[in-house]
Amino acid sequence: MARGIKREVPVIDASPEDWAYLAGIIDGEGCIGTIRTTSNGRMRPVLSIKQKYPTVLNRLVLSFGGWITDRTNPPGYLWRLTSGRAEAVIEGALPYLTLKERQARVALRLFYEYDLEESKRLARILSTLKRIPPEEVDRRLSGSRRKRS
Repeated sequence: MARGIKREVPVIDASPEDWAYLAGIIDGEGCIGTIRTTSNGRMRPVLSIKQKYPTVLNRLVLSFGGWITDRTNPPGYLWRLTSGRAEAVIEGALPYLTLKERQARVALRLFYEYDLEESKRLARILSTLKRIPPEEVDRRLSGSRRKRS
């Protein structure tokens, strides 16, 4: 852990079926994004899922925590997790994720990044993962520069 910072990540007691259910929802409807912390400007991951009706989201709150907000434009409900609970949930769902596995891996790296510029770089990579090929993601994560022809 960087600079002796102690982090406590909550333990979530969920069955493998619960994790697989959550991963399916994340893959299909979820967003693994970032928010800027107000205290130091670093980027931190956030996990959210939007649904038209709150039924599924209520189950997620009971199983994994977080909160639901009522959205008006467009209408629906948003479940969100941040901080240590988001880290625990992303890590728990990771073995079951398919489409958003790379986003989850980058998000987990962000939880342990304490350098402001590096956190911004990882946040930019996370925001572009849907639009760039896997090889380019790997190159960017390694920090190497592509040679221009």
